[in-house]
Amino acid sequence: GSTVAVYVEKYAPFVAFAVLAFIGVKMIAETIKEQSEDVACDRNCSICSDNTNCKRIKIDYKRVLLLAIATSIDAFAVGISFAFLGVNLFSSVAIIGITTFLLTILAVFIGFKFGEKFKKASGIFGGVVLVLIGLKILFFS
Repeated sequence: GSTVAVYVEKYAPFVAFAVLAFIGVKMIAETIKEQSEDVACDRNCSICSDNTNCKRIKIDYKRVLLLAIATSIDAFAVGISFAFLGVNLFSSVAIIGITTFLLTILAVFIGFKFGEKFKKASGIFGGVVLVLIGLKILFFS
């Protein structure tokens, strides 16, 4: 870990910034371009404004993978720091895991509700937030 820590700590902020900025800018561009398709609803759908047309929700697995990699690089650097500090890893991992799980569920719920109401603005806002998180990692890590 100490051998890899030198390289991870040195380059992790740059890699995380590059990945988050790329995803954020791409998200903003896609939101502005509005590539989603209308499809007929089979049943009452909470995303339908008039229960006749829905926006197809596509999960972009490439984007999710890139976000996971950026997050993992940052988490790896923190994990190595925890090892050097002698922190109890089991309790730290449990607390971080539970907190992340709960906040992710809350964020998905809030994001879905805001996405319904603000559509384009929420996509642009999300992209800007990703770029800002990348900048924070780059300059304050």
